[in-house]
Amino acid sequence: MLFTTLRSKGSRDGTIINDDKRTIDWVPIGTIKLRPRNFTFKDAEFLLASQDLFARKFNEAVDGKILSILESNLS
Repeated sequence: MLFTTLRSKGSRDGTIINDDKRTIDWVPIGTIKLRPRNFTFKDAEFLLASQDLFARKFNEAVDGKILSILESNLS
């Protein structure tokens, strides 16, 4: 399990910004109101341009190419 906590010296007034730095595309599926959609190769440009650190969700059986693209762009 990964817990992400970031603290910056930039804000002296104690302001907390509620941003989990996670990209999720919620879509209605069936009788369940919303579920996260699997990201695919078509989403690569969008994900690489995002300022978020995390994304949900990927399924290698649906499209493993997106994982290879994202891994090759890690620096």
